[in-house]
Amino acid sequence: MSFAGELKTELTKINLTTCCSLAECYGLFLFSNGPFFTAENNSFNKKNTSDKIKSVTEKSKNNTGKNIKKSVEEISEENFEENSEERLGNTFKENFKENFNINVLFENQDVAELLISLSKKIVGVNFKLTVFGNKKDIFALSLNCSDSLKVIDFFGKSNEHGVIKYHNISDDCCKTAFLRGAFLACGYMDNPDKDYNLEFVINNPLLASEFSDFLKEFNLKFKKISRKGSVVLYLKDSALIEDFLAIIGAADRTLELAGIKVYKDMRNHYNRINNCETANIGKTVNSSLIQRKSIAALKQADLYDSLSDELKEAAVLRLKKPDAPLSKLCKTKGCNLSRSGLNHRLCKLVSLAKEKNLI
Repeated sequence: MSFAGELKTELTKINLTTCCSLAECYGLFLFSNGPFFTAENNSFNKKNTSDKIKSVTEKSKNNTGKNIKKSVEEISEENFEENSEERLGNTFKENFKENFNINVLFENQDVAELLISLSKKIVGVNFKLTVFGNKKDIFALSLNCSDSLKVIDFFGKSNEHGVIKYHNISDDCCKTAFLRGAFLACGYMDNPDKDYNLEFVINNPLLASEFSDFLKEFNLKFKKISRKGSVVLYLKDSALIEDFLAIIGAADRTLELAGIKVYKDMRNHYNRINNCETANIGKTVNSSLIQRKSIAALKQADLYDSLSDELKEAAVLRLKKPDAPLSKLCKTKGCNLSRSGLNHRLCKLVSLAKEKNLI
């Protein structure tokens, strides 16, 4: 199972109070592109999509799985027909009396089972579960028209003046539960071994805007981009992602993320040290080579004997230990020079060779 899958499975195991159960259930419905959006932005087709889910199931038996993802996207991206304004207000139930059904798709079985459980406990409705797919199971939940309208009556239908109905989020603990439900419905997190990225993919711009304001209550600075017609709210900062996981109650994944961060920091630290040491060795070898060439050139040009005793002493030390760093040359028996003093003399030998055009 992926990191995101393990994270969502962990979140479904959290024990909830009655008020938090309601808030989390509401978050799951709202961010699963349910019927609480304004009609013109609702992701559910006016027609009963259970027939489409059935057709996708039949397709999955006769292909290699290549068309499954496309078929699922067709379900999730289909919008209401024209004249949606007629469905607002008091005429909403009448327009959908016989052909409106809530249909939700999940990739995680635990999340699907959680929505089924919470819906029955909180609202008193029973989802029908259909599993289809080839290489990867997709869990489709559907409610009949009567139960769909019951859900809308229970939570309250959103309109163009506001999507999130805060009467379903009665207390501070419920805000956390609502946030957790939203993540279970439309959230995703990359494996932190590869990249730090946590995001919400929201099809409704108004909901995305309201939710962005809601997130600020937790001091979480999500950034916003557009992707394939959806609004994506995302975090790239590992510390903020860690805070988010702690807020929604993912204790195990929070500890795992902290461990991964420590490991990455240590690995990067040792890599920097290793790179630095490698670079220093390279500099030492190059400097030693130039110094030895300079000394050899001065000897060949019969200029060595005319050098001062101090420069000859430095030359002897370098030739005695050709590849040793200056710190080790200074520790040679009989040498009373500091590292900077020895370096100055060796640099003087190189300068003399260059002045005479010997190197």
